[in-house]
Amino acid sequence: MNRGKGGWYFGVCLSIFLISACCYSEKNFVKNPDFEENAEGWFTYEQQVGDKTYQSTLSISDFEAYTGKFSLQVQTPGVRVLQGPGTNVAVDPEHGYIISVMAKGNGKVMLCANGEGGWVRGAHTELSPDKWKELKIRRFEKGHSFTMYIVTYTEGQKVTFYIDNVKVIKEELPEYPPVEILPIRYESEDYAGNSEIVEDVNANGGKYVEGSRQWDNKLVSNLPFPKTSKQVYIYLKVWVKGDNNSYISIVQEKMGRQELYTAIPPVFEQWVWLKTGPFTAREIGEGGVVISSGGTNITVKLDTIVISTQDNLTDIELDGKK
Repeated sequence: MNRGKGGWYFGVCLSIFLISACCYSEKNFVKNPDFEENAEGWFTYEQQVGDKTYQSTLSISDFEAYTGKFSLQVQTPGVRVLQGPGTNVAVDPEHGYIISVMAKGNGKVMLCANGEGGWVRGAHTELSPDKWKELKIRRFEKGHSFTMYIVTYTEGQKVTFYIDNVKVIKEELPEYPPVEILPIRYESEDYAGNSEIVEDVNANGGKYVEGSRQWDNKLVSNLPFPKTSKQVYIYLKVWVKGDNNSYISIVQEKMGRQELYTAIPPVFEQWVWLKTGPFTAREIGEGGVVISSGGTNITVKLDTIVISTQDNLTDIELDGKK
């Protein structure tokens, strides 16, 4: 079995792992991106409080504009956390997309998108009334459409802000060869995220990573992913203390955070191999893999990761004893 950082067999088609230049198509998939005529296709993220529904007010404004003469003015009622405009975007399935918007005004907002495969949430951004700021996320969409939003993210923000120059551009990745990936072994401590590295003579490599955060517990970050057109599986040797609300996720965080795969550990408080996937290079994109966990009162230990196009590896093979 090949090894990851610190010892994997260097002759395994090095070009498979080289970072490729990523480019984007010119087509903007947003139907009404600049508001030069109206606000058609845009709506508000609704918040239900008791028997009342609270909505932001959307209107066309010539007071501010990033391009052209108009922008979309957003006035939030300040009742709940998520408030702001959204629009549905029809896209080609099984592609990555770069989503961006220019914003100006008051409030703390984030750009996010939801579709087949769940949410992508971007960075929290405090807007400025004096200059435009770009909000940007990446999303891999399996289906034919998703909904994007620009929303406030703290309680009770009664604010006014403006958006303009909204874009959804397809990510054009190279055509990767159909290369078979023999099992490649990585040690978690070589790619530790915000987790703790623990020394243990019984662990592969003498160490493992451990995390107990309820949310955004990055066990591993920037793990290389092979550039092949074939489907790839990620095997994890894990030990979990928690309950059925505990989970382990495969995440991409190039721009924003998207959980691509979430699994509940099959057993608790013993070391087991957990198979995740399949994944594609187009799905992961140009960034590396993040392995995350979360849940109430959870503790996760991650020892070894094995990546391969083979979907039926046994525990003996994964442990490198065959």
